[in-house]
Amino acid sequence: MDRETEKRYVADQIRVLFLTKWAGKWVAENELRQQNRLWSQVFQELVQQKFIEKKHEGTITKYKWKEPLEQL
Repeated sequence: MDRETEKRYVADQIRVLFLTKWAGKWVAENELRQQNRLWSQVFQELVQQKFIEKKHEGTITKYKWKEPLEQL
C-alpha cells in the first residue's frame, strides 16, 4: 500500500470514529492521543482542511467532525 492510500485509509477510519463512536460530540484531545504517528499526521491535516473543528475550553482542547461547506 503506498503512502497516499494509507493516508486515505486512516482518514476514513477517523471519519468513521467521529460519525459513529462519538456521533457529533466534542472529543477531548487526550482521547485522540493514543494513536500512531501517521494517524496523528492525518488527523492534523483534517483539522487544517476544516473537516474537524477545534475549540479550546480552558486548558482542554476538543475536536468535532464537521464536513466543510463546498465552495460554489
